[in-house]
Amino acid sequence: MNKVFLVGNLTADPIPKQTTTGKTLVNFSVACNDNIQGKDHTNFFNCVAWNQQANYLATYVKKGDTVAVDGRLNKRSYVNKEGRNINVTEIIVDSIKTIVKRSKQEQNQEEMVSVNDQFATKIIDTEADFTKPNQPKKVDDGLSELEWINEEEGK
Repeated sequence: MNKVFLVGNLTADPIPKQTTTGKTLVNFSVACNDNIQGKDHTNFFNCVAWNQQANYLATYVKKGDTVAVDGRLNKRSYVNKEGRNINVTEIIVDSIKTIVKRSKQEQNQEEMVSVNDQFATKIIDTEADFTKPNQPKKVDDGLSELEWINEEEGK
């Protein structure tokens, strides 16, 4: 099985290219951070997206955006202009998704909602304390609240 899954940041804006047969492709690189033996280490992986994924990348994704790449590893070789044999290992993209990082403002709004929810829960809990059956209640049987409390405590 040949399967690769990466989450990392684009190192440059994707630029679409056309093949001689009219297919669209985008070559891009993804930087993935690792922590090896307590030291941060960044790996750079070359990727190729075709057709729909290429169009998506060229339209919606830019340098620094975090992406999740699902694909397969591919090895190929070619002869460059100087006549040297070049070996390339790259990831052929099967699917790609952008991972949206929440802005500081969105995080603050979420925290505020959480605080408001906690406050609302506290108010509801406090209201429940007043409606418990063992709490004094005013009864319309001719007794004042104080008389009713005294009667209840005497039982």
